[in-house]
Amino acid sequence: KIENIPPKAEAGRNQKASANTEVTLDGTKSSDEDGNLVSYKWEQTDGPKVDIKDSDQAKATFNAPSLSEDSKLVFKLTVIDEQDASDSDDVAIEVKSDSEPESNEVESSTESESN
Repeated sequence: KIENIPPKAEAGRNQKASANTEVTLDGTKSSDEDGNLVSYKWEQTDGPKVDIKDSDQAKATFNAPSLSEDSKLVFKLTVIDEQDASDSDDVAIEVKSDSEPESNEVESSTESESN
């Protein structure tokens, strides 16, 4: 039986992003020397929660949140080959805070009284 060479996950380079922009997580450089990658899975492991679109694709996207301070979001890509071997890789996205003075959205938290 030929031994399976496990795949190599490649979550891409760390990135910097601005608040409210779309960020692409690019795992297309992941590879499997002796077969095919049958599964991709992106998950967030650290930072303010975001919604990952296409988290089961080689390329996933999310919208960088609007934050009051710079934050680091960490994502983990796991790839699996057809022999069920897997590998993971992390990528960090630094999101710059949305520090324009005119975005004082404190008042909007009092909507509940408009019955």
